[in-house]
Amino acid sequence: MITLLTDFGDAGYYVGSMKGVIVNINPDIQIVDISHTVSPQNIEEGAFILKQVYHYYPEGTIHVVVVDPGVGSARRIIAVDSGDYIFLAPDNGVLKYIFEDYADYRVIEVNNRKYFLNNVSPTFHGRDIFAPIASHLSLGLHITDLGEEISNYHKPEITKAVRKENKITGQVIYIDSFGNCITNISSELLGSKKEIQIRIKNLVLSEIKSNYSEVSKGDVLALLGSSGTMEISVNQGNAQKQYGLRVGERVVIEEKRKKNKRLKNKK
Repeated sequence: MITLLTDFGDAGYYVGSMKGVIVNINPDIQIVDISHTVSPQNIEEGAFILKQVYHYYPEGTIHVVVVDPGVGSARRIIAVDSGDYIFLAPDNGVLKYIFEDYADYRVIEVNNRKYFLNNVSPTFHGRDIFAPIASHLSLGLHITDLGEEISNYHKPEITKAVRKENKITGQVIYIDSFGNCITNISSELLGSKKEIQIRIKNLVLSEIKSNYSEVSKGDVLALLGSSGTMEISVNQGNAQKQYGLRVGERVVIEEKRKKNKRLKNKK
């Protein structure tokens, strides 16, 4: 199986031509579209989407990720063998969550032109390099036949939420098509604290709900989403548009401290 994750969009010929190259080499391969609506050149968004979905596929799946603002430049193409899956992507950080999830993997710089198409466009490596290589891998080509193993690949740090005393500081890392603003504040970091104050931009919320229907239509809420992290949402609305939120927006959760009651001396 080969999956495709790109920023090519649903219109035009880009995705269709990649699939044509793949099935021309391996007519029996199954191709699954993860998404082609990653925001153009948005590496962070592509990385987040990949993290959420890759592990739901059968072992041996080849995940092809083409979010590649540096196409045609000196940036490298890498193939990563995690033991469970093979990932094929530009060396630009789009695989950063894969590197975090696996302790043992190998990274190969893809430079064996034998497995490229004959005429490589400097602006469409998805069709001319990624697609044929993925198809050859699906036929049993070993990852080491693509080039040499490297250790100096691009591995950016992942921005994580931080707890300090009674305060958690995080940020919005992804906004989905519904306008839900997903943060990097995990359920594990939150714990079971109920007396809290959540602040993001001009919004102040006092609790984390279980589902959207716990508030009225059009009302804002915080809840734990399917990614396992807290998100800011609007029931049947769009939190991003309604409150002008964006990726990178700072989120602070503070545990309310209980006031000590002073005992009065009885006379």
